[in-house]
Formats: sequence, C-alpha cells, structure tokens
Amino acid sequence: MIQTDSNISNVNNRTINRYIYKPGHGQEMINHNASENNQNQQYEITFEQANSANVRFFKSDNNLVIQAYNNQDSLTIIDFFSSENNYAGNFIFIFDDKTLNSKYFIDNTNVLNGTEKNDTLNGSDKNDTINGYAGDDILKGGSGYDVLIGGSGNDKLYGGDYEKDRYVFEAGHGQDTIVDKGYRNQKEQYNDVVFMKAKSTDAVFDRSGQDLVIQAYGNDDSVTIQNFFDLSYTDNCAFNFVFEDKVLSVDDIAAMSFAIGGTAGDDVLRGWDSNDVIAGGPGNDKLYGGDGIDNLFGGKGDDELYGGNGNDYLSGGAGNDKLYGGDGNDILVGGDGDDYLEGGSGYDILIGGPGNDTLKGGIREKDRYEFAAGHGQDTIDDEAYLSEKNTWDEVVFKDARFADAQFIRSGNDLIIKAYGDSDSVTLPSYFTHFTKRAFNFIFEDRTIGEQDIIKEITFTMNGDDGDNVIHGWDSKDIISGGKGNDTLYGEAGNDELYGDEGNDTLYGGDGNDILVGGDGDDYLEGGSGYDILIG
Repeated sequence: MIQTDSNISNVNNRTINRYIYKPGHGQEMINHNASENNQNQQYEITFEQANSANVRFFKSDNNLVIQAYNNQDSLTIIDFFSSENNYAGNFIFIFDDKTLNSKYFIDNTNVLNGTEKNDTLNGSDKNDTINGYAGDDILKGGSGYDVLIGGSGNDKLYGGDYEKDRYVFEAGHGQDTIVDKGYRNQKEQYNDVVFMKAKSTDAVFDRSGQDLVIQAYGNDDSVTIQNFFDLSYTDNCAFNFVFEDKVLSVDDIAAMSFAIGGTAGDDVLRGWDSNDVIAGGPGNDKLYGGDGIDNLFGGKGDDELYGGNGNDYLSGGAGNDKLYGGDGNDILVGGDGDDYLEGGSGYDILIGGPGNDTLKGGIREKDRYEFAAGHGQDTIDDEAYLSEKNTWDEVVFKDARFADAQFIRSGNDLIIKAYGDSDSVTLPSYFTHFTKRAFNFIFEDRTIGEQDIIKEITFTMNGDDGDNVIHGWDSKDIISGGKGNDTLYGEAGNDELYGDEGNDTLYGGDGNDILVGGDGDDYLEGGSGYDILIG
C-alpha cells in the first residue's frame, strides 16, 4: 500500500489523503477517530488493477470491509458505519472502470440482527450482513454478496446460489449447516467459509454420506456443507475454507482421505475427487471411487467395485465380485468366489484369488497377473503387439517352478497348470492370434516367453471319431487324427502327425517332420525339411 498525506487544498480548504492499493497488499486498515478535524478531511482510496464489479464488501460491526482482489487482501475502514461518525461521506473509491462514493457502499449494505430465540432472517438484494446470535436460526442471504453469522445454536445458513457469499464461525457456534451452490469452474466466485481464530492444522474434515463435516473448534462445534461430495452435481463444492494460518481450496479437500462405510444391506457408495476409503460390508454393494487414490473393499456379497481415475486398490472380498480399475495403475484383488477383474488403462496388478476368475488387463498396455496355489480355474483375456516387448504382460506363478509346470494346448487355447490339476490358467486364442501371445511367464526358477515355448515345449493334440481338421503351431506338435477322414497340418517345427484310421491328409510344413498315415488311403506331404513319411 502507498499512502500520500500531502496538503492539497481545494476550494473548500480540505486536506486530501490518498491511499493506493495493488494486488497482494494484505490486510490493511484505515482508522481515523471521529474528531471535528475529520470533517475537513477527504480520503481517496485507489484500487489499481481492480474493477468495481468484482469487488466484495460487507459490514463487520461498524466497519466497512472491502476485498478488491481476493481473500488474502482486505481493507477495513474502522467505524465507517458509526452513527457517531460523520466522516463516511468524505470517502471516494477509485477503480479501473469507475469511481464510487460512500453512498454506494452504504446503500448496498444491509444489516439484520436476530435475537436470543430461534429466528428466521431473510436478506435483500443488497449485500447483507445477517447475524443470528443465539438460538437455532435460519438465515437466508438472497442475492448479493452476503455475510452470514449464525452465532451460537444449531443454525441453517443459505447464502444464495451461484453468487459469492461469506460464512463466519467462531468457537461455540454449535452444529451448523450450509446450503449453497456455485460454479466450480469459476473459482473467483467460490463461497468463503471463515473460521475465526482457528488453524487448519487443528481442524478435522470428515465425510457423512454426501456431506462434508468440518470441526474447527473441537467435537461440540461442526459445520456441515450439504451434498458437498455429490458427484452428480459438482456445484455443491464451490467453497474456500479460511483459517488463521492458511486458506484451503476445494483442491486441498480433494487431496485429503475420507472413509465411507456401508451397512449390512445392499449399498451404493460413491467416493469423490479425494483419496477415499470405502467399505461396503455385507450385502451386494456398488462402490465408486471417483477421482483420487482410492481403497475399495467390497466385503461379503456379490459386489461391484469401480476405481475410477487414480491409482486405486480394489478388494472384492468373499462372493462373486466384479472389479473395474479404471484409469491409473490399479491393484485388483478378487478374493474368494468367481470374480471378474478388469484393470482398464495403466499398469495394473490383477490377483483373482480362490475361485474361477476372469482377468482382463488393459489392451496393449503392460499388466501383471499373480497366482498362488489354490487359485482355481482362471482365464486371462489380454493382448499386445509381439513387436512391442515393453508392453508384454507378466503372468506370475508364486512359489512354482517352470520345471514342474504343465503347458497344454486345448483347441486354440494355452492352458498352464503350475500347481497340479486343480489349478489352471487359460489364455484363449494363444495359438491363432499373435496379439494373444505377448506374455512373459514368471516362475521361481526362470522366466519364459513365446520363443521359449516354441523351442522347448511339445504340444499334443488328439482328434475324435469325426473328420477333424487340426493345425499345429510353430512348436513341436504331436497330432493324432483318430477315426475319421482327418486333415492334419504340422505347420512350423519338428512335428509328428498320425492319421490313424480313415482316409487322411497330412501336411508336415516347415521342419523335420514324421508323417504316419495309418489305416486307409492317405495323402502325405512332408513340406520343407528332412521328413519321414510312412503310408
């Protein structure tokens, strides 16, 4: 702030006091006592880089408070409204767009005071200052920039939707509720919730249903902001929280963690932009994390969990659950039951747990699938380009050795049994689509990929009594047609093809193959390589 106290005289022989303010000027005060000398004083208050339309002003006791820039900058003119002081008319206020006199601020400021009883006070179209005092009061600001002070008692405060208002609290204010809205994308219009002589570090922020509850002075006082967390209507969270040490924005609230608990029934629980902990409990629950780093626990029952944006942790618990990670690097744990896990985008870790689970990561993004003994009959549905090895998915078999694992072909699917016949992991279309083969299989003793499987593993395929058409793969294949007129293709690799009964057609393909026609009139074609053909 710059003040100039030069003795400039006009025709009325008045002294002009000039005050110049700029953004960031802080908490300033003008205090001139009501002496006779003041009648010969004129005060020019200049706010540079400020338009009158954006200025907030209100009455505090007999003082005029002007906020021309933001919550951190304010000018208080002591006793501006005092009936014993006649110098209010000596002020002019200069903004970039226009100059205002004292009458403008006096005419547009309205004060309502309640009683010790339960009052209902309704503001006007002006900038109202409403003080409920004691009792359980209802204060309604209406249009304009209103200041609502509930006082002691359990009050309900309505500032007026989509206009900036100010709510003021101090120790002993009681259990109060704020109902207000503002445009979330217009931060300069956010409502101010002011906690006098309170520090943000001592305040407790909690969630109750869709409401935000703030305790700034201990357990006896609370401010509830109704529907603050309602994701279907984000205008309910347009607030700044003003403490003695700092101002918290809605983004600061979003960075906090909130716990949400369900009931024994079927609950629908929604998180917010914050870091939420949501527990459904018993029942068939639907949990929505929303934005932020969320922890979702389904509990017992057939639950649906949606992580949303952020790096989330989802645990289905007992029951047949559906887990959707959404965007971010998520961890999904199915728990007991036949679960469906879908990671979404990001590097996700999927753990089905006991039961027959279906696991789906993110297409063409690296994911991790973890299994342990007793995991059940599980299926992985994922794909990536073989040429982009950095996107290959990891399939981890904990405490299992590659030497003890079985790799089985069933139709076009690859089945891996790492813990005996009771557990299996199926990868559909592994042998027919190259995008379905972008996996590394991690065991305790080694890690193998597609080329290791081709070189080291032999797959056996058997036809039935019908006329079968069976294709081998790039690996070593042993194919038996069985009864019927079969057509067998060894494809690449050193293959063994057995027509068995019937009039069969055998094509060895690339590699050193053995073709045995068996009974019937057979056609054998070895292809490239050193082949042995036995009709």
